[in-house]
Amino acid sequence: MWFSVPPGIAASDLLFARVVARKASPDAVLHLARRYGRIRQEIVRLKAVDRALEDTPDGQISLTDPD
Repeated sequence: MWFSVPPGIAASDLLFARVVARKASPDAVLHLARRYGRIRQEIVRLKAVDRALEDTPDGQISLTDPD
């Protein structure tokens, strides 16, 4: 492979990187792999918020300090 995948990129993301690498520069592949990783992290965070919403009786949570 002519580019290196940065630490923190999951093995499942390597397929994504390989597909992109066929038509993109190494810098573009690295940028997209990092961006894809950040999006996956955000999905995990949002799923945790969704679980927290399910646990509250009124279906609301405070994302800031409580009053």
